[in-house]
Amino acid sequence: MEQIAVDVTGASCKQTYGKVVTEMDVDDAPRDSHVVRNKKYNDTAKSHSKGSSATVTFTDEIQPVCSLVSHDDFVQ
Repeated sequence: MEQIAVDVTGASCKQTYGKVVTEMDVDDAPRDSHVVRNKKYNDTAKSHSKGSSATVTFTDEIQPVCSLVSHDDFVQ
């Protein structure tokens, strides 16, 4: 699975599956391309949940500006 995780970051799931099936032993190879697709999806979801910049929303960025409206004369 480590090899799949590394390979899938640079190539598509279908290309990675084809490469892994030809290189690995029959017992170690993934059953179908869904295994590779699920691995890529889960790795992406984990990286987003670790607090990366993708989790910041527009409201998180605009909140400090909105709080300045009542205190600062320059912000209208």
